[in-house]
Amino acid sequence: PRLPDRRITNNTIESFLDTVRTVLNYPLLTLGESSLTLAIILKLLLLFALVLVAETLLRRHLAMRLLQRTSLDAPLQYGIARIGGYLFIPLGFYAAAPAHHIFPCRRMASSSQKPIKPAST
Repeated sequence: PRLPDRRITNNTIESFLDTVRTVLNYPLLTLGESSLTLAIILKLLLLFALVLVAETLLRRHLAMRLLQRTSLDAPLQYGIARIGGYLFIPLGFYAAAPAHHIFPCRRMASSSQKPIKPAST
């Protein structure tokens, strides 16, 4: 008995990749013109993990390198480093999300629209 030919062809790979793209880009939730997809959720999770890793590295650098050179008590050094890390988390996420097209910025008003004039008093 002869075994069936199970070679992987370019068509098989392309078909698989098309299926993966379809699943990742399937709109789960639509909000106005934007839609939430599995790809966006995965990007958010990866981005959040990267920001947390960067926060840990920043906090360690702040505590080990910079604050060790001061005459502050150890608990105060720890507190300052921790607060710096907590401030970095939302700032890092806020800065990185639009750069990866996760939360698109609002469109500016078109130039054909007239600017709103302030009310005169």
